[in-house]
Amino acid sequence: MTTPDDDTRLVAQRAHLRRLANESFPEAARRGAYPVRLNHCFLRIVYDAIFAAQWDTVLPKGRVPVVDRLTPKQLTKAIDIAEAVLADPRLCATLNARSLAYRGRGMR
Repeated sequence: MTTPDDDTRLVAQRAHLRRLANESFPEAARRGAYPVRLNHCFLRIVYDAIFAAQWDTVLPKGRVPVVDRLTPKQLTKAIDIAEAVLADPRLCATLNARSLAYRGRGMR
């Protein structure tokens, strides 16, 4: 059972992850040595890191955005990973390579 406080926290966390993906990451990518530039690539890396697999093999694609389907624990983990990737382009490169490997692709 969730409480109103839990719901408020989830809404705030989802908004925070969206800001990281749509504002913070693109800005950092323009300034830094990141292997990807687009917000959806950033989210792919984060989501794959959460599931240690290609995210859409664990959580099927749907009409509702992934950020709105993550459990509270997954959402917290996503934010932690997103913030770590933003702080370290090398970590982003490592997780990107892992994400591409989950998809059977090498580094581009």
